[in-house]
Amino acid sequence: MELILLDDDTRFYKKVSGMFHRQWKHPNTKAKLVSIYVIKNAKEPGLKLRFHGTQRACKIGSGSLEACNNAECYLCSILKKGFSIDNASTRSMFGPGIYSSVVSSKANIYSRNHHVRSHKHVLLLCGLDPGNSVDMTVAGIPGPCDSVEGLTKAEGGQLDYQETVVYDPARIKPLGLVVYTREGWTPR
Repeated sequence: MELILLDDDTRFYKKVSGMFHRQWKHPNTKAKLVSIYVIKNAKEPGLKLRFHGTQRACKIGSGSLEACNNAECYLCSILKKGFSIDNASTRSMFGPGIYSSVVSSKANIYSRNHHVRSHKHVLLLCGLDPGNSVDMTVAGIPGPCDSVEGLTKAEGGQLDYQETVVYDPARIKPLGLVVYTREGWTPR
């Protein structure tokens, strides 16, 4: 797996940067985009772009471009092996699955630096194929489907911000990293 720094004048950089900034919706918080990396030969035609926040236990994206082998670095594990639902929580709103969002500030909630001193944070940029998707307005595990679109309160659902859940790891793949700094946010 090789990460390539995107130039800020490329079409894909502008697309991801625009999505990141437009979809930073949490009030009283700010983010500043530092850089975007893509995985060499990762393709996204036909896939929906989503952000996924997870734990980082190394300096990948802010100094290093090599995926580490630390078992506590979920970010590098996903980069190297892809997504898995083996450790997915059964207590999550829509059951055990892989959660992602178009709302960058929502994914940011789950982005943690674990034993890493850095002002930089990293979101995974993902490509998602929702397949047979069900719109969910209430918490619960849906019947047979490939994915769930959690609807916002404005859409008649219970969420403040959109999220998508896939139940098959083959339906979501890492495409790259979005490196950023944040202000006005308190870790949970």
